[in-house]
Amino acid sequence: MRNIVFGIAMLCSIVMLGSCTHQSTMPELPAVSFSKEILPIFIGNCTQPGCHGSDAYSEVFPLTNYDEITQAGIIPGNAVGSTIYKSISGRGLVQAMPPNNYLSENDLQTVYIWIQQGAKNN
Repeated sequence: MRNIVFGIAMLCSIVMLGSCTHQSTMPELPAVSFSKEILPIFIGNCTQPGCHGSDAYSEVFPLTNYDEITQAGIIPGNAVGSTIYKSISGRGLVQAMPPNNYLSENDLQTVYIWIQQGAKNN
């Protein structure tokens, strides 16, 4: 009898937890400007010699304009699922970028908010 009551309690718990949904909401923040805030972050940190804006490697994975940056694995509205955000935040499977000179928390937060806001070319 005790096993039946325990089983029913577990089943109810699983059903209740499975029906819970959580939608992450972002407080209304001023729109992050690609041209004024995001592009300078990438140009200043990612386009150094031998990186994503010069030399041979830039031909493979350049990060010098909106199209190149957004094609580098950005999922508008989903920063944590975006390859480029994983890379610059150190949450990816490869070494965090840029190597030996990581982005500031403020820059990471700005990129995060921009992606969450839809990664607009504004």
